[in-house]
Amino acid sequence: MHAGPRELSDVLLPPFEMAVRDGGVRSVMHSYAEIDGVPVAADPALLTDLLRERWGFDGTVVADYYGVAFLHTLHQVATDLGAAAGLALAAGVDVELPTGDAFLEPLAAAVRSGAVDEALVDRAVERVLRQKDELGLLDEPADVPVPERIDLDPPAHRAVARRLAEESVVLVRNDGVLPLAADARVAVVGPNADRAQALFGCYAFVNHVLSHHPDVPLGLHVDTVLEALREEVQVVTSARGCAVDDDDRSGLPGAIAAAREADVAVVVVGDQAGLFGRGTVGEGCDRDDLELPGVQRVLVESVLATGTPVVLVLLTGRPYALGWALERCAAVVQAFFPGQEGAGAVAGVLSGRVNPSGRLPVTLPRSVGAQPFTYLHPHLGGPTQVSNLDPTPVAEFGHGLSYTTFTHTDLTVPDLVATAGSFTASVTVTNTGARAGDDVVQLYARDEYASVTRPLAQLVGYRRVSLRPGQSVRVTFEVPTTRLVLTDPSLRRVVEPGAVTLWVGPSCSSRETTAAVELVGPVHEITGDDERLVTTTVG
Repeated sequence: MHAGPRELSDVLLPPFEMAVRDGGVRSVMHSYAEIDGVPVAADPALLTDLLRERWGFDGTVVADYYGVAFLHTLHQVATDLGAAAGLALAAGVDVELPTGDAFLEPLAAAVRSGAVDEALVDRAVERVLRQKDELGLLDEPADVPVPERIDLDPPAHRAVARRLAEESVVLVRNDGVLPLAADARVAVVGPNADRAQALFGCYAFVNHVLSHHPDVPLGLHVDTVLEALREEVQVVTSARGCAVDDDDRSGLPGAIAAAREADVAVVVVGDQAGLFGRGTVGEGCDRDDLELPGVQRVLVESVLATGTPVVLVLLTGRPYALGWALERCAAVVQAFFPGQEGAGAVAGVLSGRVNPSGRLPVTLPRSVGAQPFTYLHPHLGGPTQVSNLDPTPVAEFGHGLSYTTFTHTDLTVPDLVATAGSFTASVTVTNTGARAGDDVVQLYARDEYASVTRPLAQLVGYRRVSLRPGQSVRVTFEVPTTRLVLTDPSLRRVVEPGAVTLWVGPSCSSRETTAAVELVGPVHEITGDDERLVTTTVG
């Protein structure tokens, strides 16, 4: 992992800090990575100084599978498993899950020999026992009757899964073909159109366990996109076309013929999630390009060549380089892995039953050569006159279309705010379209001049609001100045005085309404007591 201390502090750590300090997590797993040559599992600067002393975490730190053993076998900073256990304990790792490869016999031998201080074991044991006591796990067994049956798929869980899926589907492009016309004759093609596995990530039961037992049924009903679409629109034909990740083109003629018979072709492509090389995406499944796996791009281009309008649906675990598709497809829908109710959510968006409201949580890249790229880039990290490479993504962070329209007006902030204070930012949001819908109001900031380079845009707050046609609401964000914290040249975490531009718009790069605030007073150095959470109200 190549990251300097400033990038680590300003870009990578803040989400974890919010999870610990604002979210109140009680258990943290260390990363397998090494950062600038220091494995995280052996780094007390991260697991003790930062996590516990600065952030105030007092739960347990756990190692997953071979996290401790890797200090010996992969990172090679420990001569044996006992030494690896000693390094991990000293850094702040309390529990080795699930095997105990290093924390059982190797650690016991190292303690007996004097190579590892027994006080480190006592510290970890105390932390674990304290947490178990807080959870009531050390209490006398409660007199609770054991249920005869446990429903693992109750309607309430389905309802949550449906809401999550419907709110996360992103309509990336639409030339007007969506929602599909009621009388449209639709062909559904593609390797992920009729596969329930395509809706789930690598740790879902269907891909994590049942991939080893192909003859065992899932045990609960999950619609595929094809099945869900048949409930919503007039599907006249379907064809797989190709597999997710092989070179077999024998199915392309069938897909082409199906598209020619239809008014619209819905082409469902993407990934098969798996672990350690058993998928196109997932833990241990890396790729050296950002093209769709296998011959899926050939399938899409073959269907496009028929002249039938194409609605491209992506069920993926990573963003692919799809500039060509955004230029040529009538509509593009990005669903990532939407879960057990995902097929109905996708079908609902295509039919218009669901008004799409998802927003991209990552950028859609222009090419693999333009990576790595993040919306948090400084000015020199974007297109400039000193480089011939344009890394601008084909779809920005925060982008997402709807079947209605929204305007954002009259962003107001105070003129002056103390560097150690907070400020209120209010904006009016109006549904200017003809149907009800959800808008995700996004508040961005730009620290114009600072002692170190700052990103061109930084998301400092967001809020989902539901609006009827013509309805307006005032959305108010209470923003602590700590959301604008930076790591200065001497590696202090500070809020500096100076001008800050704020805006609200449909993505990180679109400034629909802007305002400016001046942070005044001395440089404010951040302590462990500073608040980072942004709160919002709607009125």
